Parts: sequence; C-alpha cells; structure tokens
Amino acid sequence: PRAASFLRLPRFLSLVTSRRDRDMSAGIGCGIAVVNNSLSIISLVPTAPAALCGQIAVGDALKDINGTPLPPGTAQDVAVSLIPGPVGTPLPLTLQTPQGSTYSVTLIRQAPISPPPPP
Repeated sequence: PRAASFLRLPRFLSLVTSRRDRDMSAGIGCGIAVVNNSLSIISLVPTAPAALCGQIAVGDALKDINGTPLPPGTAQDVAVSLIPGPVGTPLPLTLQTPQGSTYSVTLIRQAPISPPPPP
C-alpha cells in the first residue's frame, strides 16, 4: 500500500487554483491527499488563502470542513467536494498538527491571484 493517495492532475489543479465556473466557485489554494489514513495538506499556493492565513502548514491533517467531521479513512473526494464555494464566502476548518495540537481557522474562498510578471 502507498503512504499517500494523490489527486489526478485536473482535480488537483481545480482545488489548488480555485476553479471559476458558472457559479464562480473558488477554493483556498491547497493540495490534499490521504496520508497515514488522514486527509493531509500536501502543498500550499503562496498567494492563496490557506498559505496567506499563516497558520496552515504542509503536514497538517484536516479534521473538519465547514462543520463536516473528517474521521480517519475519509476519502479525499469528500474534501474536494466540501472546499469549493462562491468567491468571498467563509470556510471554517479544523486541523491537527503532526504534534497533535488541534486548531481552527476560517478562510475566505477566493479566485486565484496571479503573481506579477517578471521584470
């Protein structure tokens, strides 16, 4: 068995870059995978809400998304379905650090912010 189950590229990109479609769905800019039977943060987009809040780190495990508990063994499709929403709406999360500390943060979903072009 593999230690992590990764999203296929199109799904990963839609989660990471906050997809824009008819309902203006947006995300929080992080990659999520099942690691050691928990949904864990595996990457952060530097210009997106998850990184900009300054609290979420790679390796933290998601325990709750918007009031929905994520017990061990939860499939990553569950997280993928719970994170996107309208631009500007809050998304409360509960996470656990690798050391076992639990914390909560509320992020505001946003469309991707492009970095400035190089000089």
